[in-house]
Amino acid sequence: MSRLPFAVTVPVLFIAGLFLHLQASPLVFPNDGQFYQSWGYSISGSWAGEGPSFDRELWPGKGFWPLIIAVFHAVIGPVTISLIAFNTLVFGAAVVAMQKSVLLLTGKNARYTMVTVVLTSTPFILFGPSLLRESLFWLGTSGGVLAISYLRRRHVGLALVSAGWGALLMLAARPDAGAVFAYAVIGVLVVLIGFDGPRRSATTRLVAVAILGGLAISAPQAFELIREGAGVSDIDTAADALSDSSVGTAFSNPPETSDRDSGTPVVEADTRLEDFCSNTVVVRVACGAWENLPYALLGPFYWEYGPELIWIVSGLSTLHFLVLVVLSLAYFASQGGRHWVTVGTLVVAVVTFTMFAAILTNYGILIRFRAATEIVLIPLAIAGYFAVFTRLTAVKAGDSEPPNNKCP
Repeated sequence: MSRLPFAVTVPVLFIAGLFLHLQASPLVFPNDGQFYQSWGYSISGSWAGEGPSFDRELWPGKGFWPLIIAVFHAVIGPVTISLIAFNTLVFGAAVVAMQKSVLLLTGKNARYTMVTVVLTSTPFILFGPSLLRESLFWLGTSGGVLAISYLRRRHVGLALVSAGWGALLMLAARPDAGAVFAYAVIGVLVVLIGFDGPRRSATTRLVAVAILGGLAISAPQAFELIREGAGVSDIDTAADALSDSSVGTAFSNPPETSDRDSGTPVVEADTRLEDFCSNTVVVRVACGAWENLPYALLGPFYWEYGPELIWIVSGLSTLHFLVLVVLSLAYFASQGGRHWVTVGTLVVAVVTFTMFAAILTNYGILIRFRAATEIVLIPLAIAGYFAVFTRLTAVKAGDSEPPNNKCP
């Protein structure tokens, strides 16, 4: 496997991180990194007997990243550049995992294509080499995708190992979103291992059904463990919190469907629909995703743009995401992509995107979270690019079918 993607993306992202996240830089990007630094320093100080740490639980929540910062601070003192370097290397590991996924899917080395995909993603540049916890979560996400991709070559053991470390990282970095990702990946793995293939015995399928039933039964308890007492109202609370202007990476919200202050007539919501959407958390997520889908998928729209540069960044992020979606679907439609591994990966992408769409009311947070779904799609998108390129080359050469040695 080529070392080029790691060798190119890591130095470029590290330099970008220095420009965007060092306070002395004129290009510094406002974010929540200083909050995590203060939290980590307080933990380190409490270890040295210099005072109590922040009155926050380390888990479930955001504490894994501040704990890492505390270790850095305890060993080498106040850190910023070291954290940027650490996150850059972590994201570099995610690039390697995605590259391996492409190799498993297509048998081809994604060198320049991987470099291009990574370095044209504005969320990767802004939030990867940063003081935030995104790189850790993205590495865990890439582990989940790698696990599914291993099943393309029937490497069940490696798939389970990748799913294990990926799930642990996701749960440590972002327990809420990590649980959704982990359950989606594990569910897909169980289905593929238990049912994909003509030689699956009745016992294997029965065990798979039992495991799927166990996942369905344990999911509510798992989410209760992560967020005790979470209910339908917490979906709205999360959305309101993420839309608050005090969030460092927040900027603007999708417009409300009605404007009482402007004199525009207001259409009252159907109370029956509101009652239905308030039944359970799952139904509320589905309703919220349906309401926000146009903004999460296509926003910001041209009439929403402000004069700030960040709006261009957000627009480029959406364009990048849509290209990945189209190429992923192109791979699924191609001869080499018509297998259950592709379907399983797309299921994970849809589930996670639905979760983000349900609670995200802020474009700044949207592009930051949606990047995790991009991690899921990138191996499929690059495989789709290879399939389209091979097909176009064959058509240009006058062949009715792509050469066997070039077909993914």
